[in-house]
Amino acid sequence: MLLVSWNVAGRKSRLQEQADRVLQLSPDVVCLQEVTPVTAGAWSERLAAAGLTAALAPLPRSREGFRDAFRALNGFESKEPSWEWPRWGGGYRLDHLIASAEVTVSACSYRHDWRRDDLLSDHSALVAELSVRV
Repeated sequence: MLLVSWNVAGRKSRLQEQADRVLQLSPDVVCLQEVTPVTAGAWSERLAAAGLTAALAPLPRSREGFRDAFRALNGFESKEPSWEWPRWGGGYRLDHLIASAEVTVSACSYRHDWRRDDLLSDHSALVAELSVRV
């Protein structure tokens, strides 16, 4: 199962390009942050046209059994800021995949090129290969 998680920064003017990038990966699950009331309808339509169902999902309240999937696979020595301020060369890894014990994550990485090269958001997308035990 392929998951794409991305903070799309509420960008109405770049929404079609953002959706094209996400959908060209043929994801099974798409998790978007900073979708606004103005952009929610367009995102829902694009996802539905690709065979995906849009839903609002609250975060779980319990932390027990959850882990940072990127850190679990890549360790703490990997420095990959998903949001940066280019003027000073700093940044933070603000975008995460928090997975429960029922989720096995076999790959987890960032698409920095969508942010740095294409300027589609001020956040890098997170792409993960996973399976869910039910």
